Amino acid sequence: MMTKVYLKAMLTSFSVTLFSMATPGFSTEKLTPNKHSFSYAQVRLGDDYAKLGNRIFYRGKEIKAAHVTSFQSLGNGYAKDTWKVYYRGVDVAEANSSTFQNLRDGYSKDAWKVYYRGKLIPGAATSSFMILGNGYTKDAWKAYYFGEAIADASASSFENLGKGYAKDSWNEYYKGKKLD
Repeated sequence: MMTKVYLKAMLTSFSVTLFSMATPGFSTEKLTPNKHSFSYAQVRLGDDYAKLGNRIFYRGKEIKAAHVTSFQSLGNGYAKDTWKVYYRGVDVAEANSSTFQNLRDGYSKDAWKVYYRGKLIPGAATSSFMILGNGYTKDAWKAYYFGEAIADASASSFENLGKGYAKDSWNEYYKGKKLD
């Protein structure tokens, strides 16, 4: 997200003030340098991520490995830079930044793997993965409830019925558990 920022420098006092043009989420702060350091305005990137100078933070905790110039918030706790993917400020292990997508409801994927809230869903197929709603998802081989595989569910006929219920050709389920 680009923000137009106007810089006003007063040569006699060495103070700098940044102003934004009514951009939501952008904070305007007065900057005052001293002999040894310079303060920067905080830029809110969305989803509790912020940029302060050449550092990135999530809820006040610095993400030391973040690449500042390419860092972007993707929504729902996800963010990425050129090299890494993050969920709520924590590195998503082995996620491919260049192909990473935030889907919705906590789910995301890259070219090879599927994740729920930053955790790998083992064996999930990215090419056929789809969100059914209410925590239910499926791929060509398995059905899942909040990132956990549903035992013995038939993915080909699996469907979300709403309010925690789902079914396939042989069984009915409530909150990911087979009903007797």
